[in-house]
Amino acid sequence: DRTGTVIESSNGWRDLTPDDVRLAASRLVGRLDQMPPAFSAKKVGGRRAYAAARAGESVALDSVSVLTHRLSVTRVEGSEVQFEAEVSTGTYVRSLARDLGEDLGCHAYLSGLRRTSIGPFHVREATTVDELDGTRVPDVGWMSPAEALAWLPGHELSAPQVERVQVGLPIPDPFEGTGSRLPVALLEGDRLVAVARSEAGELRPEKVFPDR
Repeated sequence: DRTGTVIESSNGWRDLTPDDVRLAASRLVGRLDQMPPAFSAKKVGGRRAYAAARAGESVALDSVSVLTHRLSVTRVEGSEVQFEAEVSTGTYVRSLARDLGEDLGCHAYLSGLRRTSIGPFHVREATTVDELDGTRVPDVGWMSPAEALAWLPGHELSAPQVERVQVGLPIPDPFEGTGSRLPVALLEGDRLVAVARSEAGELRPEKVFPDR
């Protein structure tokens, strides 16, 4: 972590070419068993890993299976490398930077990170904080909750099911056996009633949205 204490350094990067860096990056594409960074929100013994790490304690984390769809090196200048990554949920970009340094035989850490997209949403379609100044509502084409979650599997509820879901009760899972692990958007027409997860043949509401 860039805010941590330096425990080791190297000038090995001076002997590397941009092609060396790109080749190493290509080896981090695909399915990986990734070790989360010590400064992460993972829980170890009921405690956040970053809390233990900041207290100077040793943190033992288990590796997790992640998927790197793309890791493109866009700039190599001195000891600094800039890259773009497209990764699965649960992937730590900080760990990608660390592992890239280890593969190259030097050391590396992530000095900056900018998320440019998630799911169907891209930063170019976002509204800036300055535009949301609290004195006016900008004309930015607000999405409804149902539109924002249109990328999830959706299920249209019957009237009795709406009543059950609104008080947090489960309904039969129409997606059972399809292998989908995504949450499900429960809908009443164009209104998002709840977001649910499949469990034991039922859709159990995790977040219910009141009808206003």
